[in-house]
Amino acid sequence: SETASGSDRAADTPETIAKLQEITQRYGGTPSGAHAYLRLGPLYFYRGDTAAALAAYEQARQRLPRNQQISIAIATLNTGYAQEASGACDEAIASFESVRQSPVVWLHGEAYLGIGRCHEHHGAPAKAIAIYDQALADAHVTEPVRQLIDERLAQLQPAPPAAQGAHPEPQ
Repeated sequence: SETASGSDRAADTPETIAKLQEITQRYGGTPSGAHAYLRLGPLYFYRGDTAAALAAYEQARQRLPRNQQISIAIATLNTGYAQEASGACDEAIASFESVRQSPVVWLHGEAYLGIGRCHEHHGAPAKAIAIYDQALADAHVTEPVRQLIDERLAQLQPAPPAAQGAHPEPQ
């Protein structure tokens, strides 16, 4: 994905950003310009500039051709991450929900995770548990995401009490 690969951080140089900005200025209305915005978003995000990341993702989403559903879904997912990071969880949930409804099924698990984290952040563990349970019932959610969801559920759900009389005290 375009989101958190080490190559994004390795390419986070002023020269890379300047070249991508030049592409957006010269070719902003073309698919190449849209993809340059999509590449700029994570670079800004990793620098801690969520406002610039959000602006880049929005430009990408507006400019990407409708038939590029994967790129649009990635831009929308990354928008959700940036919104979540900036504390705008209501907006992030809407972005994640859009990804969850998209035909790009391999991103659905990431969207469920984002929605669940936002519910956790809002102090709504029951809503988070419900969305995580929904994710586990979705056949498109990948095994690595299922493991992350299991970990989050383990933190949210108290361990069941030990059965009474299961281990009697020695007399």
